Amino acid sequence: SILIVNHYATPPMYGGLTRHHYFAKYLKEKGYNVKILASSAIHNSDVNMINKKEKKLYKEITIDKVDYIYVKTCSYKNKLKRIINMLQYYFRAKKVAKNLDNYDVIYASTPQPLSALLGIKIAKKQKATSIVEVRDLWPESIVSFGLLSRKNIIIKVLYSLEKYIYTHSDKLVFTMEGAKEYLKEHHIKYNKYYHLNNGIDLKKYNLDFEENKINDKDLNNKKFKVVYAGSLRFIYDIKKIADVAKSFLNIKDIEFLIYGAGPYKDEIENYCKENNINNIKFKGFVDVKYLPYILSKCNLNLLHGLNSDVFKYGTSTNKSFMYLASGKPIISIYNNKYDLIKKHKCGITLKNTEVNDYHKAILKFYNMDKKEYLEYCNNCKKLSLEYDYERLTDKLIKIIEE
Repeated sequence: SILIVNHYATPPMYGGLTRHHYFAKYLKEKGYNVKILASSAIHNSDVNMINKKEKKLYKEITIDKVDYIYVKTCSYKNKLKRIINMLQYYFRAKKVAKNLDNYDVIYASTPQPLSALLGIKIAKKQKATSIVEVRDLWPESIVSFGLLSRKNIIIKVLYSLEKYIYTHSDKLVFTMEGAKEYLKEHHIKYNKYYHLNNGIDLKKYNLDFEENKINDKDLNNKKFKVVYAGSLRFIYDIKKIADVAKSFLNIKDIEFLIYGAGPYKDEIENYCKENNINNIKFKGFVDVKYLPYILSKCNLNLLHGLNSDVFKYGTSTNKSFMYLASGKPIISIYNNKYDLIKKHKCGITLKNTEVNDYHKAILKFYNMDKKEYLEYCNNCKKLSLEYDYERLTDKLIKIIEE
């Protein structure tokens, strides 16, 4: 029996962080008893699984045959509310855990470090095996993006917490391949270390492709369509994509489509209007179930964001696996020695992310002969099979059972 402790675990209908939903689904199919302990407030949405009128500490709900235990927490739109939400989850989930059956394995996931700490505490209480999964190198990512200084007291506390978590869990699972390098550089001792990438549920992806199509003239035109799908936040540097689009204003046959919402959407749209960048279209939020069809109608995917030293240990973005499943080439900015895009010839990984470098890469695919382009497409499809969640769950089982 396995308890997955993940503050931000999300069912597929809300998109986002669905990794543990699929792990739970396939673990259950393979005979395991699995439940997910999650926050009632769905991350990056207005959804709360327990409304304010319900005077419950937690609620159990089964979604797509996956059993969730939702801990009541406040919804949030700002940083202060989010911190309150994190603390609520930790202390309330700790109380909820006292009412639960004992489990053999507590599988706790970051990036919220209190989730990992909670998992270790529950495992110790229940005499279970504790496995901590690290999906983001907190606080290294915060420092790397320049959001807070390494000398900041909050960052120092987070580094101490990180070290405690890594040394007190029975096993560590990282989504980034080079995390072992990170641990050595930071002189962090650890027990057993494993690498298990993010992925995609291909059954769900293919079903969505068949059942969820949309009528959009921008998708049905004959232009060469370059697409970005994801959040429009500071770290994804959408302004750079706008500047790249501007460099193609003289080629009327190339169009940029942006699918997603976020705090920077209005700012970037205004920037495009002010600079007469009319070959980029902002399609707004779209339900994730429509993305397989949307991506099938486009020609090139952008895996884009602000670059950072932390990416030298590898990346494992959710959208990259959806892009691979679409069978369309990818231009990525995450250049490192663990890069799947470059290794398997699924696209181009830029060494530099200046507008001119982007321009040349896009132009290469635009002018590419059909045979070579289809080779890239086939490589993407083939690689996506390796990261199907059903296959990844088999790898997870080996880690659990070892």
